[in-house]
Amino acid sequence: MNTLNLLVGGAERGLNNLIEAAILDVCYDQAAVECSRVGRADEFLRHASYGAFQLVVITPECLMGAPRRRGAYLEFDEVVDVVRAVKQHTSTPLVAVGVLEDKEWMLLEAGADHVLGKFEVESFKATIREVLKVSVRTEPVKAPARAFGHDFFRGLLGLKSA
Repeated sequence: MNTLNLLVGGAERGLNNLIEAAILDVCYDQAAVECSRVGRADEFLRHASYGAFQLVVITPECLMGAPRRRGAYLEFDEVVDVVRAVKQHTSTPLVAVGVLEDKEWMLLEAGADHVLGKFEVESFKATIREVLKVSVRTEPVKAPARAFGHDFFRGLLGLKSA
């Protein structure tokens, strides 16, 4: 099984969890996903430019500045500069999520491969399938076989309650 190295850039843990879960779902039974997360722009730029990832996802509105700007999110223009710098160093697909419609063109011009507005799971999954060239699962998922001791312990519980 292949391994997909994923980088998620953004400081909102809940959104990062949704992004990672959607990508895990897309890659289910086709690739193992190793996810790295960064919340600051300087970390994102360093990691994404290194080229060790097969997919980079960024949430521009949730990217924080350097440590000296503690607690402050970057201005959108600064995020555009970060995306531009990343794309100068690597051809890794970069997907931006949660971008206002009137600002999408700025990220596309900076080199982002796909820009999505509001995070909607199904449209995000479709974009990730397109980027990774992964097909939709058509066969039903089989229920896992019961563990060896399942019936044994179930019998013990029945004896105990009798």
